[in-house]
Amino acid sequence: MGNKPSRIQSSEHATNLNQEDAFDSDSVTKCTIDLTPDLIKHLNDLEKAKKPEQSADASHNERIIQIKEEIYRKQLENAYRKGEENGRLRLEKQSQELQSSTSHQAKEAKKLEDEANARVRQLVEEISHKKYNAPIKPVQCTEERRACLECYKGNPQNVLRCKQIADAFIQCGQDAADEYLHKK
Repeated sequence: MGNKPSRIQSSEHATNLNQEDAFDSDSVTKCTIDLTPDLIKHLNDLEKAKKPEQSADASHNERIIQIKEEIYRKQLENAYRKGEENGRLRLEKQSQELQSSTSHQAKEAKKLEDEANARVRQLVEEISHKKYNAPIKPVQCTEERRACLECYKGNPQNVLRCKQIADAFIQCGQDAADEYLHKK
């Protein structure tokens, strides 16, 4: 606007607008921006100023995450303790039920044993009151037995003289056993 030269100068660092960026060659003015070291420094300082805000936000976010993790850890510990307590109570209850069941079974066993003992006593009394008469059968081989005993008493020094009588007694016993076995 006047006759002073513009402060914007072109250099090798200048950025040019491309032809495709121009809508109409009459309506768009072409210009260049010189990136001076001061401008670059200023832009870098702006970036650095944003980073502490981001790091402050990041540290704030990290703190929130840490707090949430601490809350979750406490909830997990509480859930673990509660589960442990519930398990202990359940085991105690099962133990009490088992003990009461065992004592109940012991009482039932004692009751059954007492009933069985009473029944046995009753049967013993019934048998005791009855008069037992053994079946009367003649004793077999009584004559042979008596003759064998007399022979041994009469000949204590020479028992071989009783051999024939002893053999007759043995034969009688074997015959009686065979007869008994053949009946069955």
